[in-house]
Parts: sequence; C-alpha cells; structure tokens
Amino acid sequence: MKKDGENDSNETTLVHCRRPPVHGFRERTGPSEDLSRERIAWDIIENMRDDFLYVIGQGKISRIIAKKLGLGEIHPGIDVYDKGKNVASDAGTTEVIDLIKKKKAKLLIELSGGLGLLSDTGGRSISPEIIREIGRENIVTMATPDELASLNRSPLIVDSSDVAVDEMLSGYHNVITGYRKRAVYKLVSRSRESSEPEIREINKTRY
Repeated sequence: MKKDGENDSNETTLVHCRRPPVHGFRERTGPSEDLSRERIAWDIIENMRDDFLYVIGQGKISRIIAKKLGLGEIHPGIDVYDKGKNVASDAGTTEVIDLIKKKKAKLLIELSGGLGLLSDTGGRSISPEIIREIGRENIVTMATPDELASLNRSPLIVDSSDVAVDEMLSGYHNVITGYRKRAVYKLVSRSRESSEPEIREINKTRY
C-alpha cells in the first residue's frame, strides 16, 4: 500500500455502470477469467493508499481483494476499509457519507456478468449521494478483458437513478483490466445513449 504523500502519478479515473444487453451472452468463469480477476485484485492492492478510505461493493474481484487483505468475506451491504482494516461493515448511506466526509475515499466497483449495475451491491445500494461525495475522479472500475469484449463495442450505460450524477460520470474512463493494464472505455448517461464506439485503447499499461 502507498503511504500518504507518496507520488501517485498512476492514479486512474474509473466508473461502473449498467451494460446494455448482448444477445447470447454468457459470463465466462473458466481459468482465464479467474486469473484475470486475480491480476486485477493485485493491481488494486498494490496501488492502495493510506490517505484514502476504500468503499467496496459486491463482486468476484471485490471478494478476492478482501481475501488477499485478510479481511474475510465482504458483506451484503457496503464495506469501508482504512489502511487495510474494516472500519464499517454492511453500512448504509448515512454511515458511509459520515466516514468519507472525514477522509477522502475511493469507490471500488466492477462490471459483473450480464448485469453490471451501478449502485448494485446486493441487498443495499451505493446511492447517488455516496457517488457524488466520492467524486468522479475517485471511482475505480474493474472488468476482465473478456467482459469488455462481450459488449461488442457498445458503450456502457450509466444508470444511478440520478440524472445529474449520470451526467457527471459520462465520458471516457479507464477500466482496470489486469495487472498494470487499462482499457479506455466510453460511458454514457441512460438519457444520452449513443452507438458511437466506446473503446479508444484496451490493455494499455499505465507505467
């Protein structure tokens, strides 16, 4: 993990959102996908900073991150970590906002299977208020190369239930696709869906 004040020239701007339906799509769960998720988890852990809280939603990569940090299983709600320690479990919006008002935070969320819903953390949602407080620049999205390829060059759809937040998050973002690898991917507000190709670069090393 990085210490407070360390050079962080490799920070990324990422987002998570709903994917449009793809006919015949099936989530891949073989060794290749498992290895990709492991590599993404190691990238996230290597770049964690002590001067940030980490708000973690649900997903396979999130579970790997929690396990590698020795934190056990993630909870149905929202978990918040500080310097590798769990400071809030199964938290709601008010509790999370209270924490992130005291210390900067990053939100870790991932594209998942056939849904990939923004705000979907199982039984409890990451609300637009949390997203707004954390800010666009501190939202970290993770997806395997196969998951992005399955989109067939369709843009991801931002759907947070708040139009202003959707517009704030729209545009091109980096998505962590492996260890030191990024894809630059287009996200659009549900109200501004476009057929314009969304990928500018894929599997770009940021170092």
